Amino acid sequence: MRGPGPWVIVAFVATIAYGLYLAPDWEPRQDDQADYLQLAERVAARAEYTRAAPGDPFIGEPHRRPGYPLFLAVLCKSVGCDHWQIAIAQAALFAAIVALTYVLARRAGLQRPTLAPALVALYLPIAYFAALALSETLAAFLLVGTVLSGATAGFLALTRPLFALLPLLLIAIELVAEPGVRARRPRAVLAIVLGAALVGVPFLGYSYAAFASPLTSTSGSVLWLGYLQGKTHGVPADLDRFKEAALASASDDTIVRLGAVISLDDVESREVAAAFRDVAIFDSAPDQRARIAAFVTLNESLEARAVRLIAHDPAGYLARTISVRTPALFATDVPISVGDAPSMPPVVAVVLFAAELLLFVGALAGAAILLRKRTAAAAIVAGAFLYVWLLSVPFFAEGRYAIPARPFMAIAFAELVAYLRSRRANNGKVGPAAG
Repeated sequence: MRGPGPWVIVAFVATIAYGLYLAPDWEPRQDDQADYLQLAERVAARAEYTRAAPGDPFIGEPHRRPGYPLFLAVLCKSVGCDHWQIAIAQAALFAAIVALTYVLARRAGLQRPTLAPALVALYLPIAYFAALALSETLAAFLLVGTVLSGATAGFLALTRPLFALLPLLLIAIELVAEPGVRARRPRAVLAIVLGAALVGVPFLGYSYAAFASPLTSTSGSVLWLGYLQGKTHGVPADLDRFKEAALASASDDTIVRLGAVISLDDVESREVAAAFRDVAIFDSAPDQRARIAAFVTLNESLEARAVRLIAHDPAGYLARTISVRTPALFATDVPISVGDAPSMPPVVAVVLFAAELLLFVGALAGAAILLRKRTAAAAIVAGAFLYVWLLSVPFFAEGRYAIPARPFMAIAFAELVAYLRSRRANNGKVGPAAG
């Protein structure tokens, strides 16, 4: 099979099939969708990035980055933004991702570049998320577009704050890789810088005007959750008892004793109990404006607590990076709805987990092979994959957060397959001659 055309069709059809599967409820438990849709509708109605209803005073938005709501707002103002229209638009984005993966695989020097888009198109969790009003598909499309041209770097950072530092990596690769080929470097670096600045600078101004700070995000909250991911153990009732004691301002001895039941030491127990009280203050905010201000305060508080706990137990935190957060990031996506997941046979869940983990390990090996080529295109593919991994695992990890890395993982895995085939072919030639 030559060219990505058939796999482009597979990606589009798979997304539409998931739309048929998920309608009419469209996964209400994926509640990020409600946030994105509300923001998109307000942008379309007011031409301002705010949750405030038309006619109400403007309120800044610190929680969600504007990239994906702006994308949805364009749909709202043109073809409409109900779930089916979003699914169709994102089916087209997924198809474009598959086509661009082929282009990038060829630039990276793959001998059989069609394998990479096939792996992307057949990775069904992408189609599942593409059918929903979630930002993963747009982020994946923008990331592939950014490494190909640099022009979408700013909008990518507006979609996911994780990618705010990506231009620095791309510029470093452009300046260091292939020192003998420098003619295109000034243009490539200029595209990256302008792509980041033209969109990023206005957002910095928005953030400073609304919050007196150049940057706002959920980094503190997800860093806090990342520290605790895989840390606490015990039945839900144990955690409920700990939370009730924390909110009731129980004695220090009680907090420490109940914390030990859920695998927290003395320091962790006190910090987690205080965090529950911080969250309660946020939850009690009387109106939307107060809730926005409370969120900024809560995020800063959780970030400070997370930093203290990481300093308290750096070895445990780093160990969970490998044992918990990396598998959660790369091996926990299942291509079925949230409601159907509990009924999945355990053997199927184990097979899916093992297959995804194998893909991750194979992609790591393929990234190492790509880096040995010492070309800019190969380094960018490996670098984008490693960037997503290394900058994601300090924080709370979910499988969907790795969706933007999947095209690069597919290219790296395809490179490993080509390398192993080449080794086997060479061994086959040498063996008989030696005999």
